[in-house]
Amino acid sequence: MNYVVTDVEIITNGGGGTARFGLNWVVSPGGTEGFRSELWFVPNNGLTTEFQFPNGIVVLSGSTLDGTFVNGSSASVRGYLTPN
Repeated sequence: MNYVVTDVEIITNGGGGTARFGLNWVVSPGGTEGFRSELWFVPNNGLTTEFQFPNGIVVLSGSTLDGTFVNGSSASVRGYLTPN
């Protein structure tokens, strides 16, 4: 099954500067390796910012998904599973 990301919500800690959240994954369908990364930057002002993707970001089946944070941010990633 594929995972379709429809929403990313970034919660910042208010420490100033810029907060960053990255969603990274290794794609290996059919044994071919690839890497994809999506990055979002928001002011680190203690507020929550939400990004919505009406068409979705598709993470292929068999991928390894990883989130990275800079400047004390955290995030919620929402989506749904769909058949290949």
